[in-house]
Amino acid sequence: MRILIFTSQIHCLGGAERLAVELAEELNRRPGVRADVLSALPESFPGTEGVKERLLRNGVRSVRFLGRPPGLGARGFLGAVRQLRRILVEGHYDVVETSLMGPTTIAAWAVRGLGSRHVAGLHQVYQLNLQHDLRAVFFRWSCRKSSPTSFYGISQEVARRWIGFLGVQPKQVRTIYNSIQTCYFQ
Repeated sequence: MRILIFTSQIHCLGGAERLAVELAEELNRRPGVRADVLSALPESFPGTEGVKERLLRNGVRSVRFLGRPPGLGARGFLGAVRQLRRILVEGHYDVVETSLMGPTTIAAWAVRGLGSRHVAGLHQVYQLNLQHDLRAVFFRWSCRKSSPTSFYGISQEVARRWIGFLGVQPKQVRTIYNSIQTCYFQ
């Protein structure tokens, strides 16, 4: 199985980005699985090279970059969708995994009509009364219209709220609890 972990950036490992990097490393330890990493931002961001080297050293065979700055706009968004589609086809990826609003929206459009599936991780509670700006409305609409997309929430509450936010059937959303590596507490 070939998996592409698509994240916003790898130069500064926040919660979702750290989970993406660790997921890629862990999946590559499993027989028959190849997980690669794709960052939306350019490779030139300070700190990126160190994380890229870590990933390659820890079994990730490919670390790629879309080279897209934040705040894409409509033209940049469509370019990112085209780039991701090309990467999915060329890499013969079975699954693209995302965890943040930007990559999730891009992937929801990129997988349409392809054999690749999209798995979107949800790391926050989404509510209509809080997420109602244009970006959030487009994100919600994109996820609702993408049939090859499945979702997982990091808690039962996140999954429950996503079902209400998106208006999907509960069977489309799973709960997969965040794991915490104990080495961070030593």
